[in-house]
Amino acid sequence: MLRSIFFLFVCAVACVAQEPAKPVDVTQPAAKPVVDAVKPAEEAKPVKLAAGDAMPEFTLKDLAGTARVAKDLLKDKKVLVIDFWSASCPTCKMNEVRFTNYEKAWADKGVVFIHIASNRGEVGDEKGLERVRAAVTAEGIKLPILVDTGNVVADQFGAAVTPTTYVIDATGKIRYCGALTDDSRNRKVTVDYIGDAISALVAGKDPEITSSRPEG
Repeated sequence: MLRSIFFLFVCAVACVAQEPAKPVDVTQPAAKPVVDAVKPAEEAKPVKLAAGDAMPEFTLKDLAGTARVAKDLLKDKKVLVIDFWSASCPTCKMNEVRFTNYEKAWADKGVVFIHIASNRGEVGDEKGLERVRAAVTAEGIKLPILVDTGNVVADQFGAAVTPTTYVIDATGKIRYCGALTDDSRNRKVTVDYIGDAISALVAGKDPEITSSRPEG
C-alpha cells in the first residue's frame, strides 16, 4: 500500500515538472522621445557692404540741420562718392586736399562728393558738433558734411574706420569701397583708386579695382 502511494506521489511530481514554464513579462518601457539639442543662437554677422551691393537708404542732417536723403544725393548725377570722415582723423586731414581736387575735376561731370561724420566723440552732442563746425571753418572744407549720430549709417555700410570711401553709380550700386589711394599719406601714390573708379564710371565702364583696405 505504501509503495502504491509513493509511486503516485512520484508521478505527480514528474507531471508538474513537465508543465511548460509561464512566460515572464519582459515588456520594455516605452522609449523616450528624442529631443533635438537646442542650438545656441548664432551671432549676427556684421554688415560689410562691398562692390555690387546696393547703397542703403538713409536720411541724415548736414551741419546746418538740413535733412539730406540718400536717393536725392544721386538725383541727376552719374556718381556719388561717400566718405566716412572724422574731423580729428589725421588720415582724413591729409586726404582733404585730394577731395578738393576731385571736386574741382569732376563737379561739372555729374559727380558729387560728401563726408559723413560718424565719430561718436564728435557728433554725440551739440558741443561736439560745434567743434566739428569750427574745424571745418578753420580748414576750409567745402564738401557737404552729414552727421551720423550713433554710427547708424556707418554700421549700415560696415564702415569701421575713417576714412572709408564708397563710389556709387547712378543706379545706387556700390562700385568701389576702401581707401582713396594706395598711400594714405600721399607720399608715394601709384594708384588713385577713387579717381580711377570715377573715370571708369563717367566713361560708362566698370572700375578695374573694386575694393582695397581702408587706411584709417
